[in-house]
Amino acid sequence: MEKRKFLIVGCGTAALSALKKMRKINSQDEVKLITMEPYLPYSPTSLPYLLSKRIKESEIPMVTDDFFDQMKAELVRGRRVEHIDIERREVIYDVHGRESYDCLLIATGSEPALPSIPGLNNKHAFHLRTLDDAKKLLWKIKGTRTAIILGAGLIGLHMAECLAERKIKVIVVEMLPQILPAYFDQDASRMIQDVLEKHGVRFFTDHRASEVSWKKNGVEVSLKNGKTLKADLLLIATGVKPRLSFLNASGIKVNEGIVVDSEMRTNVSNIFAAGDVAEAKNFLTGNYGLNPILPNAAEQGKIAGSNIVGRKVEYEGWLPMNAFNYFGHFAISVGKPMPSDGDEVRVEKKEDKGIYKKIIYKDGKLLGASFLDINLHSGVLHYLIKKRAEIRGYEEGLIKMPAEKSLWLMHEAEKKETESLED
Repeated sequence: MEKRKFLIVGCGTAALSALKKMRKINSQDEVKLITMEPYLPYSPTSLPYLLSKRIKESEIPMVTDDFFDQMKAELVRGRRVEHIDIERREVIYDVHGRESYDCLLIATGSEPALPSIPGLNNKHAFHLRTLDDAKKLLWKIKGTRTAIILGAGLIGLHMAECLAERKIKVIVVEMLPQILPAYFDQDASRMIQDVLEKHGVRFFTDHRASEVSWKKNGVEVSLKNGKTLKADLLLIATGVKPRLSFLNASGIKVNEGIVVDSEMRTNVSNIFAAGDVAEAKNFLTGNYGLNPILPNAAEQGKIAGSNIVGRKVEYEGWLPMNAFNYFGHFAISVGKPMPSDGDEVRVEKKEDKGIYKKIIYKDGKLLGASFLDINLHSGVLHYLIKKRAEIRGYEEGLIKMPAEKSLWLMHEAEKKETESLED
């Protein structure tokens, strides 16, 4: 049987997950990964810890030098794809070269989304999405005493924590009334914010930047309420968008991201997409959207890799799932952060101890959970939601003893699934 040629554009979590799955199923076909960067694969989530010096650059790579030899695959570094010709089944590179493929996986990840603010530009403001971004920022912060961060999502708060650890005074500006609006309710967000404030981070929530002015020795950010903030450094953490520009006029269907079906297949039968760039089904709602988090990229990569080599597997849909470590504290959010009409909610707070517990459920099925400073595994909660495990009668136990009760419920669900397969 003649070998096929598989190209993977990107080398992040989704790409590596797909490669491992492909090799586990079929080790014969040619696989080549293409990355625009000169580095071994790494996760952008590790980059803030370079700023605080918790880790070294040598600790960033997700794989070793010999990984691709072991996988019988080739990694091509420093090459950018400019276009895809679906008729000829070729990718076109920025250096005017072309390369053919039998099957293509697009796993190009995401890039920073720059908000529309007068005076704001990429030339002077800093992002933290690539290793090169981190290196530039490490050089810049050597003489930095104050920094402004636009955006109070996970990326912004990771940066705030790491800069504060370097004794830099940090100001965070968020246009919404709370921090981490996509993951936690106002009470939990307020408790997280309290911890950050105790470590010197200042917050301006419910404030929108109206203009950015670049000065000789720093930057000024004007807020719509008339207040002006000054700092040595400005960082943008207002979100990310899929890296899609090379798909213009390609014929591949794009909405917010690359639209994929349950096999992670695009509207072009031999082209797949996975990770931050893929617009897929939400497990809870059935609506299509983006979910740029590592667990989602890993799962989608496996699904795509399996289907690429001919073993059909269907993707059930994505769930929001995030974890945040901050100054010795820990927050997790899985599934729905806020209830809808008809949902039931249980909450327990111990603000003096920084403890927060919340579950959202309906008809005996867990839909969402968020916890602060509780030692439990988010993967167990993810399992309970994805398997639609029965929690009826155990809601109070999930609040009082979340780690123990969630594990027990998972084991019970696994037993029932095993018994049903044996019948």
